[in-house]
Amino acid sequence: MLHTFVPTDRVHALAAGSDLPALSDGVALFADIAGFTPLSESLRAAHGTQRGAEVLAVTIERVFGAIGEAVHAQGGSVVAFAGDALTCWFAGDVADRAVAAALQMQQVVATSGVVALPDGDEIELGLKVGVARGTCARVIVGDPDIQQFDVASGDAIDRCAAAETVARRGELVVDDGVAAALDGRLAIAERRDGHAVVTALDDPPDPAPWPPLDEAALAADQFAPWVQTTVFERLTASDEPLLAEFRPVAPVFVGIDGIDHDRPEDATELDRIVRLAQATTTAHGGVVLGVLAGDKGTHLVLAFGAPVTHGDDRRRAVAAAQDLRAALGDRARIGVHAGRVFAGLFRGN
Repeated sequence: MLHTFVPTDRVHALAAGSDLPALSDGVALFADIAGFTPLSESLRAAHGTQRGAEVLAVTIERVFGAIGEAVHAQGGSVVAFAGDALTCWFAGDVADRAVAAALQMQQVVATSGVVALPDGDEIELGLKVGVARGTCARVIVGDPDIQQFDVASGDAIDRCAAAETVARRGELVVDDGVAAALDGRLAIAERRDGHAVVTALDDPPDPAPWPPLDEAALAADQFAPWVQTTVFERLTASDEPLLAEFRPVAPVFVGIDGIDHDRPEDATELDRIVRLAQATTTAHGGVVLGVLAGDKGTHLVLAFGAPVTHGDDRRRAVAAAQDLRAALGDRARIGVHAGRVFAGLFRGN
């Protein structure tokens, strides 16, 4: 299971003893699943806190597992999660593979994303997908003794996120680069804001899945830098699944201004900021969950209350935010929130 915390292309590079290119051309896919918030609330009301969390965990595993399989079947990798959204990368001139994966993802959510409630009602999840051609930069940031992050950025990442904002629930939207590359093969329902709403792909490519990994090629210790310390220790100490539950959590969102992902020196600066955030957050009993880069800027996501719960996680979150504000100054925009969230592990890649 440890390999699921690392993008598939990165896992294969680790197995081969090589590295991924810092910059590559290809196709990016951004998908956003709608409906998990009302689903979680409905399941908790219908089944209670514990049983509701268990049903939600099964649903998340089923939907995200099938989505990941659709991406990997076409040679893509899931490179980032942000809540119920994910970013995927397909290296090379493979717009048809990205579109084929996106259409398969739509079918997956349409069939696997329907959850029946005890009263006979159903809740349906919905998917919006944006696909774009361009370049993608990959950089590794973070303290390996705590957790490393594979950060994807570049015009392809920005453009697929922009395409997704044009999409409505249940739609696949592609940018002009993808539409031009697949001219004559796309069934286009309409043009919208410089994008194309796609309903089908003529002559789709045959699957080209990643080859099986040699289990002996990768030891558990090689994944240790990529998995949050507490989670790694729990997963390697026992084969028992971690408990899924609803719990109070205080998340902190940190927007970082002034990071230009096209400049190598800014990658070094981002690494410094992430390590600073990790040290500060760890000192207050929290974790850095993710590092996100895209058209809305660079953001860090911190959490207090998961995977480790304290009796004063809100206070810890505020204290950490104050320390980060003092260390980063005006370049940081920090928001602290509080609420009850679902906490659990699922197969990401």
